[in-house]
Amino acid sequence: MKDNCVFLASGSPRRKSIFDFICESFDILLPKNVDELKYHNEPPEKTVVENAVKKAKSVLNEERKGIYISADTEVFFNGMVYGKPKDYNDAFSMIKSLCGQKHIVASGVCIIDNLFHNEKIEFADISFVEFKMLSDTEIKSYISKNNVLDKAGAYAVQYGDKSIVRNVEGSVWNVVGFPLEKFYEIIKDKKYFNLFEKITLYLNMDMADICNML
Repeated sequence: MKDNCVFLASGSPRRKSIFDFICESFDILLPKNVDELKYHNEPPEKTVVENAVKKAKSVLNEERKGIYISADTEVFFNGMVYGKPKDYNDAFSMIKSLCGQKHIVASGVCIIDNLFHNEKIEFADISFVEFKMLSDTEIKSYISKNNVLDKAGAYAVQYGDKSIVRNVEGSVWNVVGFPLEKFYEIIKDKKYFNLFEKITLYLNMDMADICNML
């Protein structure tokens, strides 16, 4: 096909980087006028999937056939959702509350295919992340050295030796912002899988390997 038929509905630099690895060619479409759900006694999976669906539908163009893919990743702890911090004080509070604790990172994905199978697929993945214990000085140093304001929970596992993460249970890619392993299981038998054949090179990678790539 001459024109791209894969559309990533995301403004996230990390999701773009992931798609650069797994997809030969795709277009970025920025979600518009999306009022994301907040966490109100709903399972994390429900919240992130509904947000992802809203993003995909906001860019869908029935006249432009293709595979529309969106995702939403949030941090959940003690019944609260930790989205992107409002400012550095908010980032400090988020990280401090997570220190020495295990929390949930949930990603929801929506695939709308109006080219091959004429279907909409929704799914979610969950990982458990444990933070190191950090002093206030260490937290402030982390915030000053890293771009935390565009990240859910005010942190990123891909910061390598500067990471504040002790351990990840589940997909590390999910914590970065897109659950590659579950995405592979969903699309491996689809007619458009050839558009993502490179994905098999990046499945089940550990945190160190991913840090070296990003």
